[in-house]
Amino acid sequence: MEDKKIRNPFPSLGKVFKYEFLNSYRVLLPIYAAVLVVALLAGVFILGPEIKNEFIDAASSTAPSWFKGLLGFLCVVVYIASFAVTLVYLEKRFKHGMLGDEAYLNMSLPVTVGEHVWGRALVAFVWSLIYTVIIALSVILLFIRVLDSETIGYIIDALMDEDFSISFMFAMICFGISGFLLIVMFCYVVNAISHLAKKHRKLIEVVVAVLLIILVGHLGYSWIDSMAYNIGTTAEAASVIWLVDLMNVVYAVVFGVVTQLILQFRMNLE
Repeated sequence: MEDKKIRNPFPSLGKVFKYEFLNSYRVLLPIYAAVLVVALLAGVFILGPEIKNEFIDAASSTAPSWFKGLLGFLCVVVYIASFAVTLVYLEKRFKHGMLGDEAYLNMSLPVTVGEHVWGRALVAFVWSLIYTVIIALSVILLFIRVLDSETIGYIIDALMDEDFSISFMFAMICFGISGFLLIVMFCYVVNAISHLAKKHRKLIEVVVAVLLIILVGHLGYSWIDSMAYNIGTTAEAASVIWLVDLMNVVYAVVFGVVTQLILQFRMNLE
């Protein structure tokens, strides 16, 4: 009896990751750079009325009000746009690469469907990490004029306070990362299911998305409201958020597995 070799998925997974990441960074990095630039400008000209630095104080005092208003508007726009563009672009890459014209080429490569799906999921995870870092840096830039030694000392004292939970802070960071990954995998599975139909795919996408949101919200997150009433400390809040993070990861994996199975057994390329 011939022994079957166990396939090592990591080399192919790495190739898919590298290809998708190189395709996405050309679009996403300039957008993230714009977030940092606008945040810096807003931090210099808008936030921090009590400034010790005379140069920055002089620069802000001569800026017209319409310019400050424009910067504030741009700051809100780039934050929203950066998140939306990241999500839409990753979804677009999935549709083109797995359900569109590129799927014929991708399926002819010595790469399994699972490696294609999870390679793209890994790209989404990495971009969620990068986006989290960009947002953190942009917040620092927004308050750059008030981050003197006294303010930094106050922040350090607050972090060391007994009432503050470091676990809560990390739980919130993981909440943003796991939540973004969940949304991406949700988009993948919705596109995979709707692609099974030959007509009215946009309508089916909406119906599937609504049904999944209702189902997941009822089965996975309905218990959050009851637990929220019993939260008394930040440590207890952190425990709840960690549970939400875990549920986000579980549902992301479930959506990924369903997407993989649909593409593997019911692929309907045009």
